[in-house]
Amino acid sequence: MDELEIKLVLRFSVPKDGLTVNGIFQGLEEQTPEILRTLTQGIFQALEERAVQNLMERDPGRYRKNGHQSTSRQMKTFFGTAFYRLRQMIDTHTGQTIFPLAQTLDLLPYRRYQPGALEPGVGLVMHLSYRKASSEGQRIQGHGPSKSTLHRGVQELALKQGKWPSFKQRPFRFLMVDGTKVHLQGPGGKDRGQVEMRWALASVGPGKPFEPVGFWISKGWAAIRQDLEKRLTYGKIEVLFSDGGPGVEENLLTPGMRLQRCLWHGKRDFPYILYQEGLKKAQQEPFKDLLKAIPAFDLTDARLEQIDSQDYSQVQELA
Repeated sequence: MDELEIKLVLRFSVPKDGLTVNGIFQGLEEQTPEILRTLTQGIFQALEERAVQNLMERDPGRYRKNGHQSTSRQMKTFFGTAFYRLRQMIDTHTGQTIFPLAQTLDLLPYRRYQPGALEPGVGLVMHLSYRKASSEGQRIQGHGPSKSTLHRGVQELALKQGKWPSFKQRPFRFLMVDGTKVHLQGPGGKDRGQVEMRWALASVGPGKPFEPVGFWISKGWAAIRQDLEKRLTYGKIEVLFSDGGPGVEENLLTPGMRLQRCLWHGKRDFPYILYQEGLKKAQQEPFKDLLKAIPAFDLTDARLEQIDSQDYSQVQELA
């Protein structure tokens, strides 16, 4: 690993009277973009000089210096816009113009916004439209990507990071699945309607946390089963936890795998099911009381603390 030494002189105008801690921090905040631009310039120059030297030493006579680009390369960063004029070299064997620093840093052509500059907007998109996320980011930072640039950045992020790894080496025993309706947002903030988003979590055993192993948009349970079989040792799954939604058990349950219906869904959905049967709220109360009498649905830590050792066998039988 090489070391770069950059000497930087900073000059600040400090008032003699009325100076506060907040004033110092505000002054530093205002000057930070300029400081980082200067540091970027110095680092780029040092790396570029080394890259040019390496090319000329590696293949003497092949590369010829050819000045700089006519315009500066514009890079949108987390601290604002940075500019740099790239040095050019001619490859005498091919006649092509090359840019040593661009090769060293893997700079993509025609790409102004760097990934770090998109991070605040991507975080806001989870809660706002692309247009609002863009305008809010620009309001807070003073700069930021447009809604179309932000949309493109989210798509690229999904393509690069949205691939799940193989979990074949993990001894998962429990699988939990669920789904919900979500709204898709199209270009210009256009609502593309509701679709089903589904996800799966897995655990290696009792007392161990459940962790995400996949999520899908507009995919049926049959396709999800195929995906999970590719990435999990599916035959070793012992218990399937679900809310009993259409298609879950038919596609995900295998011979020898036990089914555990989700107690939370059962308790939450019970009044709605009674309402579908034509029972109003007052008529539902006797049935709700029956549900509460089942220990599995209403067994709290407080009630467990009142049970002594003589009650264990009875509780086990009831459960």
